Amino acid sequence: MKKCITCLVLAFVLLCLSVNFASSDSMPPYFIIDNILKMSGGNDAVYIKPFDYTNREFDPAEEQPGYENEFNHTVTILAQNWSDKPAKNSRPTSKNGLLNSGSPVEITAYGNKAVFSQYGGDGFDTVRIHDDKGKVLFEANGESKEYVFELDSMPKTFYVSFEAKRTLYSHTPSIGIGPFSIPMGNGIKAQKSEYCYVQLRMEAGREKRTYAGSPKAKDDALNMAKNQILVWSVMKQHNIASPDDITRKLSEKQISDTMMGYARKDPNDFSIARSIAENYLRDHNITSMYDLKESDFKAMSEEYLTRLNAKGNKEPVRKAPSRKRRK
Repeated sequence: MKKCITCLVLAFVLLCLSVNFASSDSMPPYFIIDNILKMSGGNDAVYIKPFDYTNREFDPAEEQPGYENEFNHTVTILAQNWSDKPAKNSRPTSKNGLLNSGSPVEITAYGNKAVFSQYGGDGFDTVRIHDDKGKVLFEANGESKEYVFELDSMPKTFYVSFEAKRTLYSHTPSIGIGPFSIPMGNGIKAQKSEYCYVQLRMEAGREKRTYAGSPKAKDDALNMAKNQILVWSVMKQHNIASPDDITRKLSEKQISDTMMGYARKDPNDFSIARSIAENYLRDHNITSMYDLKESDFKAMSEEYLTRLNAKGNKEPVRKAPSRKRRK
C-alpha cells in the first residue's frame, strides 16, 4: 500500500513538472499589423512596443536591419483569464474579455491602409476581427490569411478577438475485469469556449517616404537641376558639347565667372533657374537627383537662355563661327 502511494505521488510530481516545462515553452497569442507609421497604447494585459516614425525624413525599406520589423508591429496577449461570455454582434466589454478597456492600441497607418498580416501563439483556436459594433469582418482558424483595414483621417475602432476551446473534464468509460480496468471507446469530453478582445483605434497617416521622395532628396534634386542649368548654359555659350570637355576647354575660374556674371547682371537670374527647375521636376515627376539625365539639363538650359534673351538682359547666345572649308 505504501509503495502504491509513493508511486502515485511520484507520478503527480512528474505531471506537474511536465506541465511547468510545457507552459514555459508556450508562446502567448499575438497578431501583427503591417504598414504602420505609429503605434502606442496597450496595458499589462496587451503588450506592444510603442514607436513613432512620423517625423522621419524618409522611411527605409521594412527589411532593412535596425528599422521596422515584426516586433515593432506585434500585439501580444499576456492575460490568462478570458471570459466565457462572447460579445455577439455587439461591442465587447470587460465582462466579455475586453482586455484593454480605456487603453486601446492606437495605430496610425502609412496612407489609408493597414494590413493584419500574421497571427499565432498557443492556447487559442480562432482569431477574428470585428468592427466598432462587434460585427465579424474576418475570421481565421489556423490558415494563413490577411485582412486589409480601410482607414481615413478620423480614428476608427476595431476589435481583435481570440477564441480558445478549453476542456473541462475528460471521462473515458471502462469495464472492469478482475483487478483491471479496460477503457472502452474514445471517452466523453466536456468543453467550453473562452474569449478575449483587444481594442484598436486606427487612422490614416502620411504616405511612406522613400528616400527619392523625401524632402531632402527633392531639395537635392532641385539644387542639382538649378546648378546644372547654369553649367549647361555656360557650355552652350562656349560651344562645348559634353560635360567631359568643360575642364579641357575652360578653367574653373572661367566657369565660375560666367555663372556669377548672370547674377551680377541681374540677381533674378538665379530665381529664373530655380523656377525652371521646380517646374521641370514637378512636370516630369522627378524626385531624386539620380533620375536627372543629360537631356533634362539640356532642355532646362535651353529654356533658361530663352527666358534670359526674352528679358533683354543678355546678348543673344552666339554660336561659335563655323570654319570655312579650304578650296
